[in-house]
Amino acid sequence: MAVAKSSGLPFFIVDERLQNGVNFGEKFLNAIELIFSLGFKKAIAIGSDAALLNTDMLLSASEAMNAGKNVLGQDSHGGIYMLGMQKNAYDQSLSYKIQWQTNQVFGELLAYFDSTSNSTFILPQLEDLNTEHEISELLFTGKKCEFLSLLRTICTSRNQGAGFLKLLYFPKNSIPSFSLRGPPVFEYFSRAQNEYSNLNTSTWSPFLKNISLLLLSHYIAYPA
Repeated sequence: MAVAKSSGLPFFIVDERLQNGVNFGEKFLNAIELIFSLGFKKAIAIGSDAALLNTDMLLSASEAMNAGKNVLGQDSHGGIYMLGMQKNAYDQSLSYKIQWQTNQVFGELLAYFDSTSNSTFILPQLEDLNTEHEISELLFTGKKCEFLSLLRTICTSRNQGAGFLKLLYFPKNSIPSFSLRGPPVFEYFSRAQNEYSNLNTSTWSPFLKNISLLLLSHYIAYPA
């Protein structure tokens, strides 16, 4: 959400309350159709697990779309972290023609776009964060994003960071899922930022602000 806000582009959050469909493909395509129904001629969808996505990349995608191109950003598992679609390329049948949530998504979407009248702009590949291990590996790589910066503030070692992420990422008494779906952690972090903005934190120390925001993310993810 922070990247979308900083880009200056109009954006919408289509969460579970607004999603419509019986499976991921239907929900995803219906969300894009919702944007088109508002009068937009092009739409960009970004995933909640695109931790390393930055404003420049989003603006590059927007520029490509203004030139009439579709946009794809491939993740490290063969899926996508971003989809930019022109309205004239939209096809509801993609909800079942694409093998969503598999390592075939990028290739199948690229093949579909190649069959349309629009060219495709390809963004750099980014790491996909689907597991606790993948997030903890990124924690100490030096790469920058708002969520990882906050974690580095309060976690001084890899073990400490991994331990905190385990609490934040996986529900209590559950078996971790290693599917190609994006983790909820960044969605919860974005929602926590909205709640956090309503608090009076002017006298709080930076440490207290950071850990409060992260704990609020955990509370939203897994309420007692």
